[in-house]
Amino acid sequence: LTEQDDPSRFHRVLGDAIRALEGAAVPYVLFGSIAASVYGKPEQSGDIDLLIERAGVRAALDALSGAGFDTEETDPTWLSKAFRDGVMVDLMTQLVGGLFLDDEMRSHARRMDLAGNTIAVVSPEDLLVIETAANSPESQAHWYVAIRILMRTPIDWEYLLERARLAPRRILSLLVYAQSEDIEVPEQAVRDLLERVYHAPA
Repeated sequence: LTEQDDPSRFHRVLGDAIRALEGAAVPYVLFGSIAASVYGKPEQSGDIDLLIERAGVRAALDALSGAGFDTEETDPTWLSKAFRDGVMVDLMTQLVGGLFLDDEMRSHARRMDLAGNTIAVVSPEDLLVIETAANSPESQAHWYVAIRILMRTPIDWEYLLERARLAPRRILSLLVYAQSEDIEVPEQAVRDLLERVYHAPA
């Protein structure tokens, strides 16, 4: 079940999942297609993607189970799932490129209202890093999600350049490509990142 299939049910399940995690004091951020639709061009939202800390997996699954979700620890190294009313919640502890929920990501997350639910949504800068790191020849949609975020959302360039250390060449490529499409990217941001990538001490 996607957001488009039954928006009221989808957002009810989303809200219940968030309240369960927050009630159990499990740190999280919402990312994936829902966050992309907030910062970029609205698009179909499928599953609910939540990034949590590895140490919080058991508490998260217990809290969701107590809220009426069916749960499973799909892959102990990075993925668990919860299901209710046809909606799937993915609980991830690590993303492509070795990205995980750290203190910086948590502190820059934005509390936002989504269909009546107040949710910690990953910052646009961290979402840029996540989407760019996940891009591959087999899944190029991530790249264009990142481009749409650059087109439509004000960026904290200082923070983005700091987070770019997690995928420096990919972020540099993204910014240069964006400039080639006449998307507003500060020239100094590109020069600073270029210096960090190719002239950093060995």
